[in-house]
Amino acid sequence: MREKIAELEWLQTNQLGSFSMGCVDRVPRRKYHSLLTVRDPGYGESLNVLAELGECVSAGRNNYFLHNIRHTNEAAPQQCKIFSDFSCNPKPRWIYRSDDFTLERAIELDPGQDTVSVHYEFADIKAPLTVTIEPFFVCRPIHDLTRENPFLDGAIRTEPEGISFKPYPPLPRLFMRIIGHGASFSPSGRWDKNIYYSIDHERGYEPREDFYCPGTFKLHLDRESVFHFQLGLNDLSEKPRHKRQIKPPASSTLKTSASSYLFTGKDGFNSIIAGYPWFGEWARDTMISLPGLCLSTGKIKEAKKILASHASLFMKYFIPNAPTKSERPQNIMVDSPLLFIRAVQLFSEYADKDDLRPLMPAVFHILTSLKEGRDDRASVMADGGLYIKPGPYASTWMDVVINGQPVTPRNGFAVDINALFYNAASFALDWAKSHKQSAFMNEWKNLLEDTATNFMKRFWSDRLGYLADTHDGTSPDLSLRPNQLWAIALPYSMVPAQESKRIIENVRTHLLTRVGLRTLAPSDTKYRPVYRGTQHERDLAYHQGTVWPWLLGIYSDALVRINGIEAAKAELKPLVKNLKNHFDHEGCIGHVSEVFDAEEPHIYGGAPAQAWSLAELLRVSSLFNRKVK
Repeated sequence: MREKIAELEWLQTNQLGSFSMGCVDRVPRRKYHSLLTVRDPGYGESLNVLAELGECVSAGRNNYFLHNIRHTNEAAPQQCKIFSDFSCNPKPRWIYRSDDFTLERAIELDPGQDTVSVHYEFADIKAPLTVTIEPFFVCRPIHDLTRENPFLDGAIRTEPEGISFKPYPPLPRLFMRIIGHGASFSPSGRWDKNIYYSIDHERGYEPREDFYCPGTFKLHLDRESVFHFQLGLNDLSEKPRHKRQIKPPASSTLKTSASSYLFTGKDGFNSIIAGYPWFGEWARDTMISLPGLCLSTGKIKEAKKILASHASLFMKYFIPNAPTKSERPQNIMVDSPLLFIRAVQLFSEYADKDDLRPLMPAVFHILTSLKEGRDDRASVMADGGLYIKPGPYASTWMDVVINGQPVTPRNGFAVDINALFYNAASFALDWAKSHKQSAFMNEWKNLLEDTATNFMKRFWSDRLGYLADTHDGTSPDLSLRPNQLWAIALPYSMVPAQESKRIIENVRTHLLTRVGLRTLAPSDTKYRPVYRGTQHERDLAYHQGTVWPWLLGIYSDALVRINGIEAAKAELKPLVKNLKNHFDHEGCIGHVSEVFDAEEPHIYGGAPAQAWSLAELLRVSSLFNRKVK
């Protein structure tokens, strides 16, 4: 197998946001690679439970080791010699062929509970086989590493079916068993030391970890056999759900992958995971992703549940805080409530009228709270502009903060925030008019009358032909960035047609690449062409040129609005093709990466499976099925 293919990643998720993830050649390359990472273990943050299974099939004098773990200072590991094929839809599946047997191995997460099953189907057995399976555990918070320690309790307890152990007092008890074939278990309680994570090393993180093996399962086979190793956080004595034999998987599609990001928490909260493996559930990412993942795929009921869950939160916290490390200033997400209103606006095009009504109180609450200044960091000015108080925090999606200062400071008047605010208020005002809500109409009508004129005075540069990215109240920041596209892409736009066309031309000339939009024009002194290196180096490049494929969504909206749908289709077709090729053949198979380098060859980076990257590719792809009215 070529190295490039061997290092491709695969991902499987369940409805709880838990996941399995690894590489095709089964070499763990990140601390996030695992057969089971539990999103909500009931204690602390997400828990990486089972790192890998050590598997050996013995046939006479031949020993076939199927796993492929790299230790410190070892040469790059070689793919198992009997490996034959891999596919990952609908689940990760490996085929091994030797002179002694054929094996199909697949990984499957239970959709509704935190249980993983590894399925084995042996065929063409020429002589008796002995199969040993050693589970390697880490049992630590997802972002941490573990080393050999005296605190892990390896005591094994026999269960009605299988065994269990409780590695650390606060964590759940772990249940294991072999089903479908007789197996013995021999306790050992040993540590496998200095596992080496090459990707983490490249990203500037500590790359070494120790795995704990509580013991070995052993099976003897003399005929074709199907059995399963199963691990979960609950008693496994119930009959297994998955008895069927492994079948060849169906083809991957953007639509089928969309479900990977939708989740329902154990508390019943419906939302979207921002990305795998290290991101969580955040309002901004959810609202940007929802139209593509739900509306473009026909998941209208799911969209309704997600919007309802978040509406209840926005009624309490209309400007959410962004998750940051404890030692950093707390970012705020001023755009999140406005993006929620935009998501409700798009939802209204697909849903019944009665579905929209329960969401509108949250829409009105958000706008009223902003207008009344209930959060002193955001103020609606008399001219209709939305002003963000400067501070040691980021307030938009360009949210990196280093040493207490945003790398991309966008406080003051931000062009995207102001465009989203005007669109949100205009949408709410029209709804209020049609539903005879005179109080809201009277309060907002006058405020919006001159907003468009004031917006253009504040942001437009006739000399340069595009909108400033921000304005501090005195002078504009004329960095050429894609954020201005919101001002011409939204249904309620404040930018005249001629100026909109000039914006499109500048964005196309300076920001557009074959995989999406740069975050800064190459001519800018702050521009960084590549996204790699240590955390600090990557943070400096994150929004300073790096391509974000999700931005293709608002670019396509702008194209359709300004140039028409047929012209938009013609321009977008090759870009969609390039991203679909990435989806099929690069990074994490069946997903779209978070970012790409700003320059050719546009190497992918960041989270290997990003919700809004896939979502906006889905939404742009849906253009090609849209008929011209």
